[in-house]
Amino acid sequence: MTPFLALTILIAPVTLGYCLISLMDAKKTIPVTLGLALAYGLGTGLLTLWMFLLGALRAPLTTGTINYPLATSIAVCFLFILKSRNKSPGERLKYNFPSSRLDPLSLVFLLFILLQTSYVFWRGFTIPTSTWDAFATHTFNAKILFYEHSLKYLNNMPHSNYPLHVPLLQAWLALNIGAWDDQLINVIFPLYFLATLIVQYHFLKSHVRVRWALLGLVFLVSSPFLVYHATIGYRDFTLLYYNFTTITLLLFWREKKENVYLILAAFFAGITSFVKLEGSGYLAIHTLLLTVILAHEHPMVLSKKLKIFLKFFIPGFSVCLSFHVYQYLAQAGALSHDALSFNLYHLGLAPAVDYVGRLRTVLEKIIQNLFFSNNWNILWLILVVSLLRLERKNISFEIKLLSWALVAFAAIYIPAYTLTQHYFWIAQTEASLSRCILHIFPLVPVLIILINYPKKN
Repeated sequence: MTPFLALTILIAPVTLGYCLISLMDAKKTIPVTLGLALAYGLGTGLLTLWMFLLGALRAPLTTGTINYPLATSIAVCFLFILKSRNKSPGERLKYNFPSSRLDPLSLVFLLFILLQTSYVFWRGFTIPTSTWDAFATHTFNAKILFYEHSLKYLNNMPHSNYPLHVPLLQAWLALNIGAWDDQLINVIFPLYFLATLIVQYHFLKSHVRVRWALLGLVFLVSSPFLVYHATIGYRDFTLLYYNFTTITLLLFWREKKENVYLILAAFFAGITSFVKLEGSGYLAIHTLLLTVILAHEHPMVLSKKLKIFLKFFIPGFSVCLSFHVYQYLAQAGALSHDALSFNLYHLGLAPAVDYVGRLRTVLEKIIQNLFFSNNWNILWLILVVSLLRLERKNISFEIKLLSWALVAFAAIYIPAYTLTQHYFWIAQTEASLSRCILHIFPLVPVLIILINYPKKN
């Protein structure tokens, strides 16, 4: 079987996501390409949440119980779209592709981006699941979900406290294919890579010229670690997509004040917590960023700010809490306490240790990873130099907010690794820290472009 079968199957959730975005985006402010990139995350997120609800209610996870409501939802959305189009037939779709008249340097940038993207799709479409963490954290669980059509054995699965977005999505793909296939279930990851590129391009394009937006993508795909992780089936790239997209949606909302961006940001922030346990921390960061945005909206009255905050807070935290409450009530009592396993229900301060020595080790490991490894090219160094030479008068709100996101990330991870049992993963391993940094890495090329873009343009 070819990967195109799995791609065809994924058209259904993407269609649902795009229809919902079209209904919410009454003023048609979202270009088609950006809409498709968002629709992939929205549609697959809704699909896995529906599967989780079925499993929590002990309903069977079959193609009938999943696909019939999916098809019905798409049909209903189409009817509403047709009804709205009849009322305003003159509206046209926006595409916002790079101009066909690109200058030579922009063409070189585009060629490099296409080359890296082709590699990601080739490897993602041809290499089956072959890495330990992919097996241990979600692929094996997805296989059990595929064969058992139920969450009843979740308690006996490896890492049973881990969020279920990726294993549920892979199980759904296998259900529709009709057989388990270690290769086809991985087509979801190159699509997250492509969607991330599209989101970053559109965000940069709204602030800089095309050449600079393409340069930002060149910076992003020049990271060997990022490109590699887009191909090996880890949940970290999925988390990267949802985390980065949430932050850009919040900034889009600040600029355009359209509800569609706020609603999507709330949902994406919630799904971030449904991808990995670390996503709950990113949800807190997203909430902090929205609070900062609202604090800078001086003409807005307090009651309206509170209403906007609740529009984000309630959906986002409802998604997060629904999973964790279910896990805690239904599973936590039987979960074994592994001192080295990441478990939100067994976090605690490491007793009687040298916290100062730990902090020094954590900081040394972070500096080594950012500046002296080949994971990120030299982008972190470029960012530091760019920040040092940035004049105060040229600091835009976007630069401030993205910088605050990086600071908030450090404020969570540095104490967490220093004070808890998870210090082991910093002191004794290399990949764990890199995978954490990966989640926020797209902010780096975006910041570099925004800081260095000539203000005369």
